[in-house]
Amino acid sequence: MSRSIEVNRDQRLDVLRTIGLLCIILAHVSPPKAIFQMRNFDVPLMVLISGAAYCYSKSKETYLKYLIKRILRLVLPTWTFLSIYFVLFFFFAKIAGESYPYSIDQILKSYSLISGIGYVWVIRVFILCAMVIPIFSSLINKIKNVKWYLLLLVFLYVIYEFSYRYLGELNIQYANGILEYVVFYIFPYGCIAGFGLALHKLNRNTIVMAGILFLLIFLGMFCYYSMENGNIVWTQHYKYPARIYYISYALAVSLLLYLIIGLLLRENVFIKMINSKPFRFFSSFTIWIYLWHILYVNLWERILVERLPDKIHNFIIEYIFVLVFATITALLQKIIVSNIIISLGPRLKLKALLTEMFLK
Repeated sequence: MSRSIEVNRDQRLDVLRTIGLLCIILAHVSPPKAIFQMRNFDVPLMVLISGAAYCYSKSKETYLKYLIKRILRLVLPTWTFLSIYFVLFFFFAKIAGESYPYSIDQILKSYSLISGIGYVWVIRVFILCAMVIPIFSSLINKIKNVKWYLLLLVFLYVIYEFSYRYLGELNIQYANGILEYVVFYIFPYGCIAGFGLALHKLNRNTIVMAGILFLLIFLGMFCYYSMENGNIVWTQHYKYPARIYYISYALAVSLLLYLIIGLLLRENVFIKMINSKPFRFFSSFTIWIYLWHILYVNLWERILVERLPDKIHNFIIEYIFVLVFATITALLQKIIVSNIIISLGPRLKLKALLTEMFLK
């Protein structure tokens, strides 16, 4: 396992991050079941990338400083967006002559990243991963043989699976949501992020073997669940929280994409595209494109769809609408806020706050 895959890390991870974001947005426009299942690797792929990207960080920050910085980078944009979103939907509802669609409870749960309007649970996942990534990074640096590190991840994941089943059978009430929203998310996604940390230490054959193993686990469970239930059981049913059926499919596809993108980049395929300004913007501004897509999905489904001709009630048209307008809105945001920051002159604290809120 000593010979790692030599390829430009930044470009590969940027391509995978873009694929992940495109698939997440696709999931929210209600595509057919087969397409919905095919793209159901997106969140684990993004988590895997977050772990892989941390390996190349040159920062010497303490754990606490890194964690605070990472949480602010995730929470500030999300809370800023939610504030804009709830205000905008108040005006949208007034213009459409409808009642305001959100209760106080939904609004508060949205800010807590638990449920609410939905979609923002992904931000909670990345915050939880940020809590464990530096710990796993320290472990992988101390454990000389990466095989032992991978066995540790397997051990931790097995503990999670048994704990989830045991507590579920006992029908234990989750203590203030800590188990339900924290523990049962930090273990599976933390292990995925931890695996991402090890990717640069693994050679191509090892990654292929891991991908095949995950594929075999998925296929075995697919056959088992399908025969037991008499029909196809989609991995989506085992996503909240993430279980091995969902994770095995997601990691099998993610590792396949990791290898394919690496091969294509070594052959200089897509070089012009990934070096273009539009691609660099899209791959680097993913959090805000993701956040803005929430607005346009709900705008389409709650207000526009009833007022549009039946001909365009199509997931492809909705997908194009959401993707294009979310990207344009994020681009305009970057241009406007960047110009505001330039105009602020020496007011460094305000500049830093605006940057954290709108440009990260």
